[in-house]
Amino acid sequence: MTFMQNTPKPLDVNLNEGMSRISPYQTYNSGVDTRSGSMAARDEYSQRVMIGTHIKDGVPFYGMKVSKPGYDVLTASDSELIFNSNQNIYKIVSVGTVVMPTYTVTRSAGWKLSSVAIPPNAVVTHNVGGVPVVFAFIKVTGGGGPTRLVLPYTDAGVVGTAAYFHTVSIAVNGTSLEIGESHLTNGDVGVMTGGGFTVEYWILQETS
Repeated sequence: MTFMQNTPKPLDVNLNEGMSRISPYQTYNSGVDTRSGSMAARDEYSQRVMIGTHIKDGVPFYGMKVSKPGYDVLTASDSELIFNSNQNIYKIVSVGTVVMPTYTVTRSAGWKLSSVAIPPNAVVTHNVGGVPVVFAFIKVTGGGGPTRLVLPYTDAGVVGTAAYFHTVSIAVNGTSLEIGESHLTNGDVGVMTGGGFTVEYWILQETS
């Protein structure tokens, strides 16, 4: 195992019962302490990296931890860690955008629900190998700067004497994600226009 120190500060490597100080830019090749199977590396102030076996609060841990600056990795809580190999994390496997086409909704007296047909470009296939976690949001520009409206998103208002509820939603399954819209209107006869906005999506995959 090799540790590289690329800043002009020394690095200490703690093999449990002994401490070795490494000068700046020195490469240190070490084995693992077979008595406990762990090794910790420290910066100028505290132990920051732990690899191997460690017992904290009576609970055994095996893996790798990296603490935030100023916190000892051997006593740090989860919120004081930068990395913990025992915690699963999500990785972004795909990012893309969909431009929703414009459409019109005919209003009529009384409440009316209009579901807009999902356009082909709003169906995105994926190869995650399961049902992924997806973050999606409407990208709005102008005004005070770019804004992200997280899906599902609903807005409501009044046009003339007609009230409306407009919803943009996303559905995810094992092969694809679908972005759709619906309008719930009530009031005078006429038409409303919608669509024409961009939806950005992030497909995430859990890794252990």
